[in-house]
Amino acid sequence: MSRFLSPAKICLILLIDVYHDREVQPADTIKVLSFISQHILRRNDASKATAEGSQSPPTLSLASFQTLLSSLGSNFPGRSLYDVFLKLLWRLVSFDQLDSIFQKSRASDPETVSKCLPISPSSSIGQYLRRCHLEFVRLQFSDAQLLWEDFLIFREPSWSAWATRNPEEAASQDSGGISLDDHVSPILLDRQDKRRSDGHDALPSQDLLEKTVQFQLEQIQGTGCRLPSEMQTKLASMVKHAKSTPADTYFISFFNSWRSGAYNDAIDNLHRYFDYAMEGYGSHQAIKTYHQYALLHLAVLHADFGAYEEAIATMDECVATARENQDSRCLNFGLSWLVHLRKAHPDYVKLERILQSTAFAGNDSDILFFLQQKSLESKDWTQLSSTLLSQAESVIQTGQGALKAFDYSYQSHHLNAKYALHSLQPTQMRLHGSLFSQIGLHALSQLQASTIIAVYERKATRPEALSMHCVRAYQLAVRGEYGAAMTEMRENNPSKHHTLRMHNLHLGFANMIRLKMVLHRKEMTVAERLVQKIKPLRSMAEPDIAFETHMLEIEYLQKAGRNTEALEKVDKMFEGMKSAGGASFIYRIRLLISKADLWVHIGKPSKGFSIALRAANAGYMRSLLPLMCQSLAALTTILIDQEEYKAAQEIIDSILPRALELGDPFLSARLYSLLTDALVGQATSPNQNSKETDTLLNSAQVYLERAKDGFAQVEDLDGTLECLQKKIVLFRYRGEEALAEEMERMYAAEMEGWRRREREAVGLE
Repeated sequence: MSRFLSPAKICLILLIDVYHDREVQPADTIKVLSFISQHILRRNDASKATAEGSQSPPTLSLASFQTLLSSLGSNFPGRSLYDVFLKLLWRLVSFDQLDSIFQKSRASDPETVSKCLPISPSSSIGQYLRRCHLEFVRLQFSDAQLLWEDFLIFREPSWSAWATRNPEEAASQDSGGISLDDHVSPILLDRQDKRRSDGHDALPSQDLLEKTVQFQLEQIQGTGCRLPSEMQTKLASMVKHAKSTPADTYFISFFNSWRSGAYNDAIDNLHRYFDYAMEGYGSHQAIKTYHQYALLHLAVLHADFGAYEEAIATMDECVATARENQDSRCLNFGLSWLVHLRKAHPDYVKLERILQSTAFAGNDSDILFFLQQKSLESKDWTQLSSTLLSQAESVIQTGQGALKAFDYSYQSHHLNAKYALHSLQPTQMRLHGSLFSQIGLHALSQLQASTIIAVYERKATRPEALSMHCVRAYQLAVRGEYGAAMTEMRENNPSKHHTLRMHNLHLGFANMIRLKMVLHRKEMTVAERLVQKIKPLRSMAEPDIAFETHMLEIEYLQKAGRNTEALEKVDKMFEGMKSAGGASFIYRIRLLISKADLWVHIGKPSKGFSIALRAANAGYMRSLLPLMCQSLAALTTILIDQEEYKAAQEIIDSILPRALELGDPFLSARLYSLLTDALVGQATSPNQNSKETDTLLNSAQVYLERAKDGFAQVEDLDGTLECLQKKIVLFRYRGEEALAEEMERMYAAEMEGWRRREREAVGLE
């Protein structure tokens, strides 16, 4: 494989000769010149930056020439331009004639100059011909001979088309273009057959190979997944016959090993890549630059496999090196990544103090302010937009209010739209949708999720797109649409990407959806197994997902009757948040709600009163409507237990219209059930007259039916059974025995179905 020349580029020279000899009709000139320009012009950096997406380096085959030239006419009647091209192609019967082509490209015959179209040496075509001649002259004779043999193999597929048009000339040659009158060595023929079987007919030049490797590297960095197996095989075949292996191939191997979960292989390939890269450049400054980026990738690799101590130490060295070299881009990325690590894994922040990290001095707000100012100074809009998103997340985490977070999010959106920062658009819209969900605008949150999937999914990395689909599927499961949730998961199976982390994330979310379903159905045997299966998500998923796994485990312990263990886990999580610091304010509110519910479930609701009141006040002050409704539901439960029915009814009446807009059937059903209890409590009080009692009981029956429908939507067994029990009591209180007996039969059927599912689950073990 030569450094620049290839059989396809020799064919381009022949096509230029066809144009130069005035064989192309005037109407077809633009098509021919466009084809030539597409394959000889280099894209500059500006075109790369403004392009909609990366494009694969163009590859040439004889089929490409045939597709273009077969439909174009020539100056010979009855012959297409492809026939003229083949005539020139098969006129080359010896290595000397190949050499004459390159000589002709530099010095044309004076007698034929007047008959041909002029080609300026300073034009793109002239520069291309000059470089081809220069590269051919530089070739060793053995390499030039191998190029000739590759050319013979390359043109073989066009033998039949040329022989049909030129039977007399074809009679004196074989399909390889070798004259039958020449005495050819059998060794040469055997070598040519071997090169043909090795795939030399499709080999590019070293220059095109490097471009192809760089393009594949851009793709796997942009998508976040492994190289497809077909492309790996093809790339390995190309590299096998190359004179030198591009250093980027080791970087591709690093990404493949990283995404497949091979930790040791990933480190080896990363070291090998930077060793070869530094050897290729050699200068002291280049070595220093590659060293800091090697540390950057190594730190991210350590963190991805859970080695946070090594990750912090490596990133500390990377930041120090970037400061020494005044590489602001590497420094900003390192600091941003450390901020993300502090948010995602607050338990490991204490390692900074143990390792005496100097890179991370200061709190989150100081570092984010520093990054914002540096981004403005250098006009690094990507870094600025990313910093604004981090500031929005920090505002949410510290509980400063949703309005300020919206402000940062809108600023990031403005930068993304103004400077075409497509890679950050999905992240910004996900954050925006999360903010809508937190303040109770469920419809806008769903609209944001649908917009991301419909418009911006192709701009996101594959792990990010998978995470979006998994979160959407879990939200469907929360609303009781388990079938739709599992369909969403099946349609976005990441097995085709062959990435271990994506596979584990997909499997973990599928188990979370199943656990949510079996907890509502109270299938505790299956739930016990699934709780153990979702725990690995805590070390690989985003902080919100990791926290959700803890909440599901607490819910499992509560439904299993292990209330003491559930309370201990809640207290342990509170202690962990206090010691590590940086825990989200929303997490604290959710834990307060769970603790209040646990005290009610244990039978000591008075201990949960102040806790529920604190949670409700925090949700109200920060406009976190869903959390406020859940807190008030817990508070209402306590008030009903204390026989404060009127106060409970007033609270539910005030929040129920807003709660119905949240799209949470379980929360709506719970509030309807509590409203029923409050109305029945008032109806059975001694100071009520018969007319008011009937009115209250009639309203209670209506709301109880709505509660039952809500519990049935999410298939919640406890809620359904509770509603049936309340219906039995109400019907008997009003003397409707037939309806009460019907409710008892429905209750028995529900219990029998639950026992059957439990027996089946035990039998599977």
